[in-house]
Amino acid sequence: MVFDGSYRPTNDFFYLDVTDIPFNNTIERMSWTDITHLDKVPANSWASSAIGGVNQDLIFLFGGQMEFNKDNALVYVFDTNKDKWDNPNIKGATPLRRRNFAAVSDEAGKMYIFGGTADKYTGYPNTTDFNDMTILDTVNLIWYEGSKEDAPIPRTSYSVVMLPDGIIIYIGGIQRFSNRTYAYVDMSEISIYDANHDRWSTMKNFCQKIAEGNVPGIRGEHTSVLAPDGRIIIYGGKVNDTAAEPQLCVLNTTTTPYTWSQPKSYYPVPDLWLHIAVMVGNYMVVAFGFSPTHGRTSDVYILDLSENDVYKWITLFVKEKTIKPEDVSCYGYITPNTNEEVGTIVALLLGGFGAGVCVAASSYIICRAKSNTNLSRM
Repeated sequence: MVFDGSYRPTNDFFYLDVTDIPFNNTIERMSWTDITHLDKVPANSWASSAIGGVNQDLIFLFGGQMEFNKDNALVYVFDTNKDKWDNPNIKGATPLRRRNFAAVSDEAGKMYIFGGTADKYTGYPNTTDFNDMTILDTVNLIWYEGSKEDAPIPRTSYSVVMLPDGIIIYIGGIQRFSNRTYAYVDMSEISIYDANHDRWSTMKNFCQKIAEGNVPGIRGEHTSVLAPDGRIIIYGGKVNDTAAEPQLCVLNTTTTPYTWSQPKSYYPVPDLWLHIAVMVGNYMVVAFGFSPTHGRTSDVYILDLSENDVYKWITLFVKEKTIKPEDVSCYGYITPNTNEEVGTIVALLLGGFGAGVCVAASSYIICRAKSNTNLSRM
């Protein structure tokens, strides 16, 4: 979507191979590879995705806004072994297409989709904001509906992380009320969905307290990733059209209640929103987005988390004379596994924009080990 101009999603599809990056102080240049020529899906933006399938080697793309076509599917699947797109036949009650939401998946292949908005941009005549938990069984291809009891009010622009124990954590974003007004969610209010027991709660009634510590400012369009030691690293975001403060904050999920901190980082990078972020071992990789100082950007940054309480940024550069995607702002992400042998990280971006102010595009991160394809969840 473009403000003060025309809305033009695209189906750009490419990857960034960082196999040879040592992830230390020796920085090499990376190159983008365009694979848009593969079986295409319709131009799209504001969708979300998650890993699924029996072998966790499929990327499921759900929803988003597309240029209208009655043949557009609600779900597309990319097979990372065959490098091929498909639109599967899924049983159950089909949910409405929506945008501006996020999805995560678990080891059993369940894809959890919360919130979002359906409106004229998604082919729905009346604007509807959601607070439902839609579950897609990516193995058996069946839709389910999760519990709405104690669910948060409709929400968009949040970030989400799934813990190894099946707890899904929703952070920040925008609450949308029935009278069409909205408000940013206080960062001390952590919404929690227990995927094992199909149950909602908040940090307030879950632990009798809100999240404590040095609580950061409100925000939307930010990212969250889970570090191996249980820290959730939040970066970026905005409030209206102003960068959220601070850009870097940390939620410790090993304490009860969870605890916020606002660490200082070394060699800080620009403020960002509508970017992507993934964990690769002990490193958070951040790319794309919009910066109030740099505008739309395709720069890549790494935050070194290998030392406890020390946060060091590194800027990566894309090789010259290789395919470099047009500067875009991104939304939606999949986090690679954090196994010691990372293998090849491939960033696949679907969506993009022409001139004007970018709002969002869909994105995917997959992890290919040297011997076989190995994908993991957010």
